[in-house]
Amino acid sequence: MTCDLNQIDAMFAELKNAPQFLHPSNTWACLNRTNLAQLKLQGLENIRNTVACNYFTFTGDQTQLRFLKSNVSKFVYLINKLRTKIALQNPFVRRYLKNKELPDDFLEKHTYYTQMLCDYVKKIDHLHLIHKVRDSKLGNPPPIYRWGKLLTADLYNSLIEYYSIMNGIQKKELHEVIEIGAGYGRNASVFLQLHENIRYIICDIPPALYVSQSYLTQRFPDKKVFCFRPFQNYQDIRKEWEGSHICFILPHQLPLLPDKKTDLVINISSFHEMRTDQIKYYFEQIDRLIKGHFYLKQWKTSFLPEDNLTIHEDDYPELPKWKRLYSRTCEVQTKFFERLYEI
Repeated sequence: MTCDLNQIDAMFAELKNAPQFLHPSNTWACLNRTNLAQLKLQGLENIRNTVACNYFTFTGDQTQLRFLKSNVSKFVYLINKLRTKIALQNPFVRRYLKNKELPDDFLEKHTYYTQMLCDYVKKIDHLHLIHKVRDSKLGNPPPIYRWGKLLTADLYNSLIEYYSIMNGIQKKELHEVIEIGAGYGRNASVFLQLHENIRYIICDIPPALYVSQSYLTQRFPDKKVFCFRPFQNYQDIRKEWEGSHICFILPHQLPLLPDKKTDLVINISSFHEMRTDQIKYYFEQIDRLIKGHFYLKQWKTSFLPEDNLTIHEDDYPELPKWKRLYSRTCEVQTKFFERLYEI
């Protein structure tokens, strides 16, 4: 997966045409500099151990490990310690860390965490989804295997989120999903495997939009894709858009989409890195677009030092007519809260 810097530049050029308040927050501008540097240095072929770690991938939060340890049996906890020790003896696994900008103990912690997460998901997986979806070796994820199957924390976190999202939603009700801030596309990958005929729209800023577009078009080569491009009117792109399974747009293109056509909007771990005027914009667009549900997962408290801004759990501007189906602490990531609205 060769990194095409010209495509990224084209996305940034179009983003300049957005209203000023939709330009990345200072926090995201700082994150983008890191992400761009990693893409230039290690390319798309290593995104699962570079930029993915800046989105959501576990890098050592002990609260997550404590949750998992307290929610699996002692036998599972001990056997995963043994599995981790055995895995790290594999020469192929040891070579994985060569020439990568990862902490020395990253692979040990991540391997143990992923093994524990796998067993936790098996415990709650009443629909047996763990056998219906697979992750990909695209992006070079850490080489963690059990019974010859690739295990990834991203897949299992996405399955936990999928269960939360679909709590109260009928599968047959989903035809169009918008994810705002999709990282490299880990949740999109799960939804596209479990819902054959949905349209999955990703709204993001570069370089994340470029990363998810590159990853998902290779992950699902048989799906029809509406790649990012500038457009001024929905009618100009309607035929191609409505014939596509995966679509990619920038934030200022959201108002061009038609009202009340979207069944589900998802935002996981990105609103808390925006300014309040940007969050308000997205909530207004969500209210206009949705005829179904909105899933929100964010830090309970988030401090943005570059913007000198703190965002709390109760600061999100939900509309009075929205119905909260639940609001609760997240499983595994207990510093996060999650909400599901019916709109």
